[in-house]
Amino acid sequence: MQEAFPYLTETFLSAAWALPLADRYGPQLPTAYWRCKAQVISLMPGRVVRALPRRKQYYTRTLARRAAAAIPRPPLLAADLGLIHPGHLARERDPSVLLAVGAVEEWLRGAVERGATLTA
Repeated sequence: MQEAFPYLTETFLSAAWALPLADRYGPQLPTAYWRCKAQVISLMPGRVVRALPRRKQYYTRTLARRAAAAIPRPPLLAADLGLIHPGHLARERDPSVLLAVGAVEEWLRGAVERGATLTA
């Protein structure tokens, strides 16, 4: 399955690095977070800017809770296909890994519900 990284394309990176350093930073903006995001904020209408968070948002606890609930026990991947070692999965704590495994689990379960046959 192809995974796209639009902000790592040569075209985007060339344009980003071509911006003068002074244009990347917005000293007139009210918070340090916004000042470092000057180019993005300049693209938005004022009514949207007023609604933006004024500091970096962290969702670690929310992601951890969602990740813990994402993988059914026993996981279809580990139990039926041998794609993931059950012991390693049981010790995994990184929410991004658990959410990715949960997404694959959901996809596989949906495929089985629609009549697909899984083979190792």
